[in-house]
Amino acid sequence: MKIKNIKELKGPLKKYISIKDTLYIESDLTNLIKNTDIIFKKKSLNEILNLFKSLIGPKGTIICPSFTYSWGRDKKKKYFDVKRTKALTGSFAEFLRTKKNSFRTPDPMFSFVVHGLNKKNFFELDNDSFGKRSVFSELLKSNAKLISFCLNQFDPTFVHFVEQFYHENIKKIDYRSKVSLMGKLKNYQSKIYSKKQVCLLRNVNSKLFFDEKNIKKTLLKKKMLKVIKLKFTKIYIVNAKDFFQEGLMGMIKNPHFFVSKK
Repeated sequence: MKIKNIKELKGPLKKYISIKDTLYIESDLTNLIKNTDIIFKKKSLNEILNLFKSLIGPKGTIICPSFTYSWGRDKKKKYFDVKRTKALTGSFAEFLRTKKNSFRTPDPMFSFVVHGLNKKNFFELDNDSFGKRSVFSELLKSNAKLISFCLNQFDPTFVHFVEQFYHENIKKIDYRSKVSLMGKLKNYQSKIYSKKQVCLLRNVNSKLFFDEKNIKKTLLKKKMLKVIKLKFTKIYIVNAKDFFQEGLMGMIKNPHFFVSKK
């Protein structure tokens, strides 16, 4: 499908997105521009936001990753300012972060921007990025739509939530470990304090990397993964509960279901 403007996406998306939905959107707008006839302007980011808001209505919620990896292994200074540290996950997430009705979760590694009526559900989460009271657990609870919007591959970060559930409840995985990180955080009240954050991180010496093949094949076969084909890129949409269930079953059969050697 070839499109000339962002509004033309409403018809195809409307088949899979409903009023009141919670949307988890991971995007690469450079791919959208490269593979369509869209001329990207300043107002284009607002047009994309308005497109999704028109689909979910005033009672829906939009969530985007605004990851910064501020306390990563490579960082000498472990510092995260929830209001000012820029997202490293694309222009749309960074745009959404600055909107009036948005809230950013205070995770120095894997923060999220939540926009819409239900952002209050994300105020009191714990310090385990992929744990039982994380953004991902809320996505599962609300059966959010996981949307890969013009990414180079089908790669929802939700994968790590499934991996951690398996790791904690079924069997330890050999390519990731839970790591406790310490650093400084500046919150919305401009208070700076020390904090601990727990993350499931890839082991430094592991030769295994994410591979979309198994989960994509499984979800397509069961018609759970919806695909909108653009000129040379795609939009993937799947329910969080379907991804969790099929991903977990896949890991039970094969602990390396989500990974392979490059």
